[in-house]
Amino acid sequence: MPTPTVNRLPTNPWPLATVLGLFAVGVLIAGFWDWRYGAVVMAAATLLAGIARMVLPRQVSGLLVVRRRWMDITILISLGMAIGVLALVVPPGT
Repeated sequence: MPTPTVNRLPTNPWPLATVLGLFAVGVLIAGFWDWRYGAVVMAAATLLAGIARMVLPRQVSGLLVVRRRWMDITILISLGMAIGVLALVVPPGT
């Protein structure tokens, strides 16, 4: 009798590390240079996470897997677009 397979969660850290690294660069840009450019970089990082979750298989996408695929993609793309729109819509200060 074959042994049952265990549904293991993916543990590849590199997609998440890449996205978090890019997001951290955005935070540093926002903190030390221009908040608008930093927010655009953070939006790009979040969109990259959504796209990576969309195109990479489950085992390769690693720690980006949190929920079902469609829910992860919807949340990440929506947040990335919201951050990007807010960064571009907010009027500059005087």
